[in-house]
This record gives sequence, structure tokens and C-alpha cells, in this order.
Amino acid sequence: MRIAFVLGLAATVVSGEVAVPAKHGAAGIERARDSLRASRRPGTARIQAGDYLLDHSLEFGSRDPEGSVYIADPEVRLIGGARVRGWRPVSDKAVLALLSVSARRNAMVATVAGLGAFQARGFGHEHMPAHSELFFNGKRMTVSRWPNVEFTRIAEASDTDPEDDGHGRRIGRLPFGFRYAGDRPSGWKNAPDIWVHGY
Repeated sequence: MRIAFVLGLAATVVSGEVAVPAKHGAAGIERARDSLRASRRPGTARIQAGDYLLDHSLEFGSRDPEGSVYIADPEVRLIGGARVRGWRPVSDKAVLALLSVSARRNAMVATVAGLGAFQARGFGHEHMPAHSELFFNGKRMTVSRWPNVEFTRIAEASDTDPEDDGHGRRIGRLPFGFRYAGDRPSGWKNAPDIWVHGY
């Protein structure tokens, strides 16, 4: 069996096992793949522990020798995102005014221009193969929301003459709206892009 060994960004075919150091990232994996392709014989590539940041897909196909194996050491992560740097406390008074007093001291901001569009997704939205998410310490962060868990409840319908829903119950007409418990959203009157989800 021919094995590719990755040194820096150069790959040569030697007798042994492929080593893909994490410091070379996805480029190291691609170099190992290319060297195995050049050998035209199956081989093994071992991907060492670490984070591998991808800005495009890793492609494998008919050019790869049949029987080649890629083995990932524990703690290997293929990451199709970008690191967000330059975090700083929020200082914009207009933004701080939208936040509760308890949240203001913990609010941070960073520039993410060029890292992809942030779009609503899920029930009622067009399917997307990928979407923008933020991860911190390995955990996916939740978009700022209210309430933080579950849903708020409808307190009462504004429709004074609700229609029969066909099941013997009365249901308020949507144009009349409804009232909910609490007044937290009253602070969002100047927010330019509010998302509402419910059923």
C-alpha cells in the first residue's frame, strides 16, 4: 500500500502512514488526497487532532484510488465557518436602549460583514442547505429572543365577534390581532427587523 505523508503543504508518497497536521488545515487534507491521486494506488491518510477550517467543500470522487482510507484522530473537527474576532462591549446608546438593564453589561458586538447573510429559517420558511450560526465554546448560540424558552401565551383575542372554527369553537380573526401577557416587546418599537414566530 502506498501512503502519502504531508510535510508543510507538500505531499510525497512514502512507505508509512499519512500524517495531516492540524496547523496546515484543510489544505493539508487536500494535499494528502492529491498525492494519493497521483500515486494511483490506495493509501491511508491520518488526520491529526485539531480544527480544520474550510472555506469550500472537500471533494472526493472518481479520481481517488478505490480503497483509500481517511482516519481522523479523536478531537478532529471540520469547521465550515469562520472565526469571529474583534469582540468589544456594545457602546451604541440606541442599541443599549433596546436591551434590559441586566443584559447591557454583558452585551458584546463584532463586525461580521462578509461572513454570510443571516436569514430566518425553520417552519414556514424556504429550505436552506446551510445557514449562519454562532458557536461559542463548542455550543450553538441562540438568537436573542423573548421569552428565552418556550412561547409566550395569548392572553385574549381582540376580535369581539370571533367566528366558528368549524369544530364548535370560536376563533378570533387574524386582522383583529390578539393580546399577550407582559410588556417586554414595548421596548422594541425602534427595532428595524423583528422576527415573529408562533402558531
